[in-house]
Amino acid sequence: MRDPQKQWRQCDADGFGKVLFDEFCNWAILKSLDLDDDDDVTDSDIEVNQISREEQNKQLIKNYKRDQLRKEMGPKKTYDSSIWAELKKKLPWKKTSEDLARRIDQWNQLDMNGNGFLSLAEIDRGMLAVFNLPKLFETKPVILRAFNAAKDKVKGKSRHSEDYIEKKEYR
Repeated sequence: MRDPQKQWRQCDADGFGKVLFDEFCNWAILKSLDLDDDDDVTDSDIEVNQISREEQNKQLIKNYKRDQLRKEMGPKKTYDSSIWAELKKKLPWKKTSEDLARRIDQWNQLDMNGNGFLSLAEIDRGMLAVFNLPKLFETKPVILRAFNAAKDKVKGKSRHSEDYIEKKEYR
């Protein structure tokens, strides 16, 4: 629309500053607007729109809560990149026989109670005792995310496999 004020004046035939229904209909006919019934709003369309509004409200609330939590937590922590380089050297992740032997040795040191599972506490202790990385011990959120990702990597048969890391998940 190039000149909305001109369109308004054409639509507001009586010039009282309000567009009455009859005035709008006459204007729409003059402009040859689509008046077919095929795009009328039905009750199901209204329900869909209401559902989407509810979903939008839920999303707005979720985003608000997330933003509030981020404000409370403060700025994101950054970690020294040398920690990650040192950890990469100490974690045997390759599929070689040498790394497999190192993984078995580390597993035996980490699995303090010998139950075949690693708890988050055992992983925490391992950062200090086994890997000798005290700086990594400060990165609790990162360790927690890695622990959760590892424990869900392989579907286990044990009732404890969803809560702990199993040997087949340690790599």
